[in-house]
Amino acid sequence: MDMSGYGRRRQNVRSGPHQHHPKPRKWRISKKLWGAIVAVAALIGTAFAAGLGESIYNYFAPGGDITRVRNPVGQRPVQVNTVKVKRIADYGTYIFPDALNLSASELKRLDQIHDDSQYVSWMDARGGVDPFVTDIRITVEGNRGHSVLITDVRIAERECTNPLQGTYLYSPSAGQTDTVGIGFNLDEDRPTAQKYDGYNFSGNYFAHHDISLEQGEQQTLTVSAQSKKHYCKFSLELKVVDGKDSHDIPVRNPDANDGKFKVTADLTHLNDTTWETDGFSSYQEVYVGGVVSSKGWREVDPSTYKGSSLK
Repeated sequence: MDMSGYGRRRQNVRSGPHQHHPKPRKWRISKKLWGAIVAVAALIGTAFAAGLGESIYNYFAPGGDITRVRNPVGQRPVQVNTVKVKRIADYGTYIFPDALNLSASELKRLDQIHDDSQYVSWMDARGGVDPFVTDIRITVEGNRGHSVLITDVRIAERECTNPLQGTYLYSPSAGQTDTVGIGFNLDEDRPTAQKYDGYNFSGNYFAHHDISLEQGEQQTLTVSAQSKKHYCKFSLELKVVDGKDSHDIPVRNPDANDGKFKVTADLTHLNDTTWETDGFSSYQEVYVGGVVSSKGWREVDPSTYKGSSLK
């Protein structure tokens, strides 16, 4: 059979040996390899950025001491290292919002506590509040490569209500400490930081005191807040000037769930020096201990007890 050239070519293709022509191979990178490449690139970028940052600092900072840069941009110019409610005077009295109804075994346990921190923990666990005045110790530290100023301390988040009238645990100290610090009268409409010396106020504290802090320099501030009329909860705020910038730095109570410091008026009208009082009849329950009770903690009648020592 005669075939055209086209037919012969078709037949040869069909009947000839099978020809395999491989496709061009594409280069493929596994996920693991990609991950390794990305990690290496990140390390190189970080090293480059750190080196660039150090070079820039070395150019602008005398001596080029990069270790002096403690605080990167965005952090506060003053850091608050510690905040502690710690009474200036050795004064063991506390007031509670409710009647405690302490048993004989609980009073015996209280007699056995001689460590100050355990004593405070016992009172705090039952809701004890400082009477008349609460003292706060704040340790601050400069956090810039230049001087910064604390120009004010303010009362924040203040909430004042009627004084507590639950239980009065009366254990006066044998004396008091005259420490000069910053004081607030919480009974004022707008309490301001005043010079505070032996429970007395004497003018605006920061009118004559600016607290300057160099980098790494620490200072402890003693802040006292008192009330003769209310039960107050509050926090504090530091005003810090850093060059042309001003910062408000909050100071809250780390030992309180709500972050508030607390103080309540003392309705016995206790004299700060003689410990004489008008009586304890404003309270539901009264317990006395320490220097006014020779036989340890005991309950007394609020309507008749006048603060005298018991044998």
